[in-house]
Amino acid sequence: MNKITSDKIMNFLDKNYLYIFWGIINFFVTFIVIGAKWQNLIFCIIIYTISIYVALSPLGEWILRLINGVRKLYTKHEKEYLIPLFEEIYEDVKEQYPHLPDIEICIIDSLTVNACAMGTHTIAVTRGAVETFTEEELKGVLLHEIGHIVHGDTKATLINLIGNGLFSVGVIIIKLALLILDLVLLPFFKRTGGITILISLIIHFIFDILLFGFTLTGNIILSINSRENEYSADRFAFKIGYGEDLISALYLLQKMSLGEDMRLIQRMQASHPHIAKRIGRLEHLEDKEISNV
Repeated sequence: MNKITSDKIMNFLDKNYLYIFWGIINFFVTFIVIGAKWQNLIFCIIIYTISIYVALSPLGEWILRLINGVRKLYTKHEKEYLIPLFEEIYEDVKEQYPHLPDIEICIIDSLTVNACAMGTHTIAVTRGAVETFTEEELKGVLLHEIGHIVHGDTKATLINLIGNGLFSVGVIIIKLALLILDLVLLPFFKRTGGITILISLIIHFIFDILLFGFTLTGNIILSINSRENEYSADRFAFKIGYGEDLISALYLLQKMSLGEDMRLIQRMQASHPHIAKRIGRLEHLEDKEISNV
């Protein structure tokens, strides 16, 4: 393993350790649910490995694009505006990251103001973002998304989605087992009256509570990692030289989100930090840079 590959792996682990931790938890919970035997462990490992391979392949990226309504640039206006803009920032990044993978700029036909990175070669921007942001602001936003790909955040997200998928299979198995148990106990309902029904309700209640607690814990853990990744991607855009442009874009987003209020439980599960906190951190970086000149 060469030094570049080793550094990438360490950087990936450092920035996405909570994603990986929760993915491992999901894996072993699923293993226990389907039967904690070594044959099932091998089965889980094979399925997990194949799923990750497919998810990180061109096929997986194509599926992600399809699910998220992402398309290539078709119109002359889209190509003439977005391609030169993206190529400019891509070359700026490549000066500092020579091993940057090929990335294609795509579009989502939505009037919401958003941009996202997915897989390892795709950045998508909504038509709403193209129409709302200035050219410089859009560069800052796209640099932020490139940061997610460079840091491996999109890979971690895919790995976690696979873990969640396997866990969902485990949940379905348990629910089917509970349904079968209810059917088996059905003849006893008339004989024992409310006692058997009460026992069945208690079992379902305990399962639902455990499932809710496990899901909530996972969402909170993943949200913590996700928010840190957002800060890291902001710093990436600043490092490349587009911090001021990103700040301007965030101020605009802040104006558009006035009046939004989230309860505590919603804030705990939010994938993005409060916009004001992101702006504050970037402005702090600017002030430090100015003071060091």
